[in-house]
This record gives sequence, C-alpha cells and structure tokens, in this order.
Amino acid sequence: MALTALEQWELTLKAALDSIDALLENKYGPFLVRKASRPPAGKASNPKYDGVFGLDSKFTLGYASGSGPGYIIELLTGSATPLPPVLKAEILEDMETMLPEVLSASFPGKEIKIERIGERFRLTGDLGF
Repeated sequence: MALTALEQWELTLKAALDSIDALLENKYGPFLVRKASRPPAGKASNPKYDGVFGLDSKFTLGYASGSGPGYIIELLTGSATPLPPVLKAEILEDMETMLPEVLSASFPGKEIKIERIGERFRLTGDLGF
C-alpha cells in the first residue's frame, strides 16, 4: 500500500531529525554520560531511544499560538545528570543552525518557517500535505 502525502512528509521529517540527532551525538555524546537504561547511540531501531539525545516532533493545530498548523520539535536528553544550562543553550543554538539547513535539504522548494520558542522549535509554512 502506498503512503499518503502526510505519512511521507512525516517520514522525511523524522529522517531529518534523526540526522540532527546523529550530529549532536557525535559532537556532545562523548562528553556526557547516558542513562544506564539507554543503549549506546545507533543501537536502538529509533535514534530517539538511544544515546544521549533524541529529537521529537509533534503535530499541532496551532490554535493557541495563532500560527496555524505545524510541528513542535523538542530536544530530549538521556543524560544521567542534568545538562548544565550553558551546555544546553549551546546545543539548542546548534539545533537552531542545523534545522534550516537540514530541512531545506530534506524539503527542497518548501518554505518552512522555523521559530524558536524557549527550548522548543515550531515548524510552520509549506508543509506540503
């Protein structure tokens, strides 16, 4: 059975976020201790569930924000200790740089707006489904 446009879009978004997860794991993972319950990076079938990081996306209708439908992207951490605020800020800044580059490559020709809201990111615009 063929995938719907929405299913294909979400799979492409997941692949984009998984690539950012891998970049974050390579840069910061060696310096952090992961929770004992999490396998090493690259060992689970879904990168969200292994290593020190995971990126999660959730669809939102955007009623409360007034920005319309889109996705909220959130950084999940599987570190055994809380991340120091300075380090977490650096990681979020890296994400802020990586997201436009990776999403542009993953969704060529689409105008996707990326807005940082605290520790989360909101994707809106031409979602293509």
